[in-house]
Amino acid sequence: MSREVLWEAIRADPEDDTVRLVYADWLSDRGEEEHASLIRTQLRRTQLPVEHPDRVTLELQEWSLWRVVHAIRSGLKDVATGVGWGDPHRGFVDRVYFGDPLQWAALGPRCLDRTVVDHVVLPWARLGNVGPLPAHERLRELSVRGTVVDVSDVEWLAASPILSTVKRLNLVRSDLRDEHLRVLLGSPHLGELQVLRVPYNHLGDDAIEALVERDFEGLVELDLSTTTFDDFQSQGRDALTMTWRGAERLAEWPGLFSVQRLNLDGQQIGTAGLTAVLQSVCTPELRHLSVRGISDWDRGAGDRDDVLVGFAQANPELGLVSLSIGDCELTEDGAAAVASSPVLSQLRILRMGQIREPWEPAFQDLGSAAFFEGLAVLHVDQITGGDAFWSRVLARESQWLHTLSVSSFFHWAREDDLLQRLATGPVQPALRCLEVVDVDLSTDSLLALGHTQSLPALERLAISGLGYGSRRTSRPSEYQAQQLRGTPLAARLTSLELGHRELDRLPRPESDPDG
Repeated sequence: MSREVLWEAIRADPEDDTVRLVYADWLSDRGEEEHASLIRTQLRRTQLPVEHPDRVTLELQEWSLWRVVHAIRSGLKDVATGVGWGDPHRGFVDRVYFGDPLQWAALGPRCLDRTVVDHVVLPWARLGNVGPLPAHERLRELSVRGTVVDVSDVEWLAASPILSTVKRLNLVRSDLRDEHLRVLLGSPHLGELQVLRVPYNHLGDDAIEALVERDFEGLVELDLSTTTFDDFQSQGRDALTMTWRGAERLAEWPGLFSVQRLNLDGQQIGTAGLTAVLQSVCTPELRHLSVRGISDWDRGAGDRDDVLVGFAQANPELGLVSLSIGDCELTEDGAAAVASSPVLSQLRILRMGQIREPWEPAFQDLGSAAFFEGLAVLHVDQITGGDAFWSRVLARESQWLHTLSVSSFFHWAREDDLLQRLATGPVQPALRCLEVVDVDLSTDSLLALGHTQSLPALERLAISGLGYGSRRTSRPSEYQAQQLRGTPLAARLTSLELGHRELDRLPRPESDPDG
C-alpha cells in the first residue's frame, strides 16, 4: 500500500483514527519511527478527556518529537508557495494560512487535495474586491482574521459558498458589530455549523437577538467572549457588550440545548445575567463555562457586582466539568455560593484569578469547597493574600490534581511560601505539572522543593518571572537554577524550565510560526 493511498483514505474519513494508526504502522515498517510515534501520541492525547492526567505525559512526549514537526511542515513546501502551515494535529498538519483571499481559489483546492488539511485561515476581503469564495468538500474549519472595514466585508463572507461545509467558524478580533453578526448569521450557507467563535469583538444585545432568531441544530460551542475590564488596565471600557437582557434572551434560546462549551468572558451581564444562564433549562449538555470579568469595576462606587452569588440559584440539573471565574469579586456570600453549588460537584477544571480584595473568610470558604477533592486542573493567577486559600487547598492529599498553575505578579502579593507548602505538605500523588509564574522565590524554598518527597509523580516544573513594573524579577537566578538542577526532584523530571534557556530541559516548543 502506498503513502498516497493511505493519505486518500484519511482524507475520505478524517474523523476516523483507525486509518491514521495504520499509516503510523506503515511508517514504522519503513524506519520512520519518530513520525509514527508523533501520530500515535497525538491520537492518544486527543482521545482522552481534557482532565485526564495522561495528557500531561503525552504532551511532553510530543515536545520531545518537535523536530519531526518541523520536518513535516518542511515537507509541505512543494505543495504550494506563499502559504503557511500549522502544526500537526492528530498526526497531520490540518491548517493552512493564506495571505490573500484570492489565493484560496488559486491554491486552496491543491492544498486540501494533497494534504490532510481541513482548516483554512484567511484575511478579510476588502470592500468587495474579491468574489464569493468557492466551497470545498473537505473544508471543516474556517478562520477569518483582521479587521472588518465595512459591512460589505461581512456580506462577502456570508455570500461565499465556502461556508457550506464549515463546521467550525472563527472570527477573532475583527471589530464585528451587532449589524455585522446579523448579516453573517443570515447566510444561507451555515447549515453545518457546530462551533461559532466570535471573541474580542463588539457585540451587544442586538447581536444576541440575531443569534436566537437563527435555528441552529447541533451547535456544541459558542464563544462570545470579549476583553475584560482588568485586561484594559485603564479607567473603563469604551466598547459595547451584552447586558443582562441579552443573557436572558440567550438563556431562553433552544439553540443552547446541544451546547457543551459557552464563553461569556467580559460580557457585562452582571449577577442577573449569570443567574439567568445558570438557571436555564436549555443547557442540559453544558459542561464548560467561562464567565471572567462579567461585571466591571465601578470606580465611582468603589466596587463591582458580586456576580458569583448567582451560583446559589443554579439549575441543579446542570453539571459543569470546567469553570473559569476570574476577574470577579470574591465576597463571603459569593465564595459560599460557589463552594456549595451542586452544579460544581463534578468539577474537574477550575480557573480563577484577578480577584480583588479577597477577604480571608471568603478564601477559607472557597478553599474548603468539596469540589477541590475532585479537581484535576487548577489555575490561579493574580490573587493577593491567598494564604488562607492555599492552606485549605494544599492541606488535603488530592488523588486527582495533576496540573497546578499559579501566577501572582502584583507587587503586594506574597506567595513565596507556596513552594514551601508543596514541599512540606501532604503528598500530592497525582501532581504531574507545576507552573509557577512571577511568585516570590528564595533559594531555601527552591531547594526544599527539589528535595521533597511529596511530589512523586511530578514530570514538569516551570518557574518563570514576568518582570512586572519595578518589582524585582521572580525568575530564579542562574545560581538558584544551578542549585535546583542538582536536586533529586530535578534529576527525574522530564521537563524543567527555569527561565535560563541553556539550563532548561525539554522546554515548551515554539509552535505554529506561520500563524
